[in-house]
Parts: sequence; C-alpha cells; structure tokens
Amino acid sequence: MKRIKTGTKGPRGEAKVRVGNGKVQITFKEDQANPVTFPKADLPAYIKPGTFFVTLGGEGDFLGMRPITALVRAKFAHFVAEEGEVPTPKEYPGGIGTRKDKTTFPYDPYQAFIAILEITEKEYKGMQIPVFLRYLFVDDGEGNVAIKGGGKNAETLESFLEVTSVYDDDISFSENVLPKLQKKLLKKGAEFVVMLKNGNVDSFSEVPDDDDDDDDNSDFDDDDDLPAPDEDDDIPF
Repeated sequence: MKRIKTGTKGPRGEAKVRVGNGKVQITFKEDQANPVTFPKADLPAYIKPGTFFVTLGGEGDFLGMRPITALVRAKFAHFVAEEGEVPTPKEYPGGIGTRKDKTTFPYDPYQAFIAILEITEKEYKGMQIPVFLRYLFVDDGEGNVAIKGGGKNAETLESFLEVTSVYDDDISFSENVLPKLQKKLLKKGAEFVVMLKNGNVDSFSEVPDDDDDDDDNSDFDDDDDLPAPDEDDDIPF
C-alpha cells in the first residue's frame, strides 16, 4: 500500500501531459516555459496524454494526476500516514481565514485527515484522488463513534461515510478512530461516484441505478464551514 509523506511541496495544478518515445512531458499551465520530462517507465501505468491536474513533489518527483473536472467512479484506498505508522488525525492551529468576498474571520484549532480514493473506471483507472476531511468523531454516549457538528464539514464527512457503506455500522470509539475505520472501509470495498471540479472533490454520491446525473451540490459561506487557509496546501498530491 502506497504511503505519501506530507511536507514536500512542488508544483501542482492544470498541466498538459504528452507521451511519446518512452518519455512523458508535463507542462504546467502556470509555467509553460519549463516543461518537466520523465522516463515513462518510471511513472504509473495510468499515465496518458491529455490535460490533467498534476502534482509534483518538492524534489520534482511525480506524485499523481487526476481529471480536472469529471464525474468518476472510485473506491477508498487508504488514509495518508507516514511509512510504517498508523493513520492519525493531524492537529491544525487556529488562525484567520478569508471569505470569498475577501473579508476575514477567526477560526479555532481543529483536527483533520486525508483519505486517498482510487478511480475504478477504465478511462482513468488507477489515478488517485486525495480528500481532506475534518476529524469530527466523538463518543455517542454508548461507546460508539458519532459525528459532531452540522455544517458543511460534518456533511462532507457524513457523505463520505455513507457512500463507502460504513455510516450505519457501529464502530467502537477510541482516541484515534482512523485505524479501525480504515480496516472497515477496505473490507467493504464500496464503489461510489466522485464529482471533481478544478481537480478537487466537490461531492460524493452513490453509484446510480440508471444513467441519471446527480448534481445536488450547493455553495456555502458560513464561517465554520469554510476551509482553513492551509487545507489545500496539505493535500499530498
């Protein structure tokens, strides 16, 4: 199972991927004068030509690519953790955030974790999607896990647990729920639908019984629901 070490930042964003002569050239939209070239044999088998959201590490190493805007089927792969360690929520300090209208607001310290999803459908099979989730687990009073809060962050976590088919299961509460939750998610192996916008997860939904699209998405502006400034920076790829 692949583990991603956080803290090494490199270029990320929309990029043109070209494949040929045993090489892969990646040209970022924001830095078209400096394309990066890799031997194709050194990159994952899912590499293909096109325009994707691409992330490189701080040393120029390839970390991943995924569609920019798409509706894809995926399944849970793992939670991000350092090599040889169990997944653990990360502590984030409080600070000052900025709303869409450029006004600011204070936010409290919080915990969060990153889930890695793997695309299962043929066109993008094997590409991975990181998802930043708030750690909002509490004891329900009977020794099982519950979700606290009612804002967008809680709704996103709840939606993730619903589409992965573990929301209705009892999970015994502990100081770190993630190891137990990861085992249960892997055992379920549920496939679900992910809406990507600008390379980031916009929403989750269940695999439909027919071909109807599900666009039940909404904007949010409440201070408690806005992502803290460092969340996007902490996504590993």
